[in-house]
Amino acid sequence: ASRQAPSAGESPREARGDESAFIVYPNPVKGAAFTVRVLISAPARIRTTIINVEGEQVDEEIRRHDWFEGSAVPFEAAFRAGKLASGVYLCRVEATGEGWNWVGTKKFAVTR
Repeated sequence: ASRQAPSAGESPREARGDESAFIVYPNPVKGAAFTVRVLISAPARIRTTIINVEGEQVDEEIRRHDWFEGSAVPFEAAFRAGKLASGVYLCRVEATGEGWNWVGTKKFAVTR
């Protein structure tokens, strides 16, 4: 996966999330759980928020992502889908590291 090029004033070590490697699977969600996966190539605090089409937050998880120089281990978070009604949802991931911030959003569906 490609990495986002640093903007002016940033060093390559101030890595961000990789939008092309950000997925929610399975999509559509049919079972009891789903996984959010994104490549974050720096240590970060990750806030993952699930939002329904009315704009209401229906789930949230905050975790720490440990990353070591040269590793390619993505951040993953599993969510229970049992409490979600059939419909379309947004998954918003906010990654905050030392001196940088990255936000990505993906749409996914739940079918029962």
